[in-house]
Amino acid sequence: MTIEEKALLLSARRLPARLDTEQLALLLGIHADDVGLLVSSRLLRPLGHPNKSAPKFFIAAQWEELRQDSR
Repeated sequence: MTIEEKALLLSARRLPARLDTEQLALLLGIHADDVGLLVSSRLLRPLGHPNKSAPKFFIAAQWEELRQDSR
């Protein structure tokens, strides 16, 4: 992901419906490798049932809901 793509994602009014691992990591402010740890500990759930080595995608609306939760 280039710097321009990162800036475009961070400044978007609405997120795309589906985020890949790198996009989600950018929004969460973590490294892309850490997303795998969150998935394995079941704090994040990818779409469908991908294999361990398959690329994983996440629902942006679910992330937005978690981000706005103040608990």
